[in-house]
Amino acid sequence: MRSDRPLSLYIHIPFCTLKCSYCDFNSYAGIESLMRPFVDALCDEMRLWSPLMFDHRVETVFFGGGTPSLLPLKEVERIVGAMREVFDLEPEAEVSFEANPGTIDRDYLRGLLAAGVNRISFGVQSFHDDELTVLDRIHSADEAKEAYHWAREAGFERINLDLIYGLPEQPLGRWQATLKQAIAL
Repeated sequence: MRSDRPLSLYIHIPFCTLKCSYCDFNSYAGIESLMRPFVDALCDEMRLWSPLMFDHRVETVFFGGGTPSLLPLKEVERIVGAMREVFDLEPEAEVSFEANPGTIDRDYLRGLLAAGVNRISFGVQSFHDDELTVLDRIHSADEAKEAYHWAREAGFERINLDLIYGLPEQPLGRWQATLKQAIAL
C-alpha cells in the first residue's frame, strides 16, 4: 500500500582522505579499511528501520559526509540497492551525492548515474588553488572544472557546486572571480 507520507533519507558517509581545516562534520581520515563493514552495518540498519517506515514514500536521498565519493562504486551500488529493496522509493526521487572533485573520474560518475544517483554535489569551495591549499582540499581548481565537465558528459542534469564565502583575508574580488568561474561552467 502506497502512502502520501513523504520521507527524506540522509546517508552519512564519514570517510575522508584528509580532514579539511574548516570541517566540523563527523568524518575521519585514514580508516578506509572500515568502508566495507560500514556499508554492511548501514544496509543492516536500513533493513532494521524499514518496518517502521512502511507507510512512507522516499522522495529525496542525500549522501553526505565526509566524502561519499571515497566509497568504491560497488559499495555505493550496495547501499542504493538495499535502499530500493527496503524503502518505497519514488521513481522520480532525487538521489543526491556529495563528491570531492579529487576523488572521482569519468567512469565513477557514469557508475553513480547507472546506480540511480541523479544529482551530484561537488565540494569545490573555491576556484583559487591557494585558497584550496589553505582549506586543506585535495583537488585543484582545474580538477574541479574537469569534474563538472565529466559529470555533464556522464549525463548528470543536476549539478551543484559548493562554494565558501568569507575566507580569512579573502578580498571581495577573489570571491567574485570564483562566482564568475562557477557561472561560466
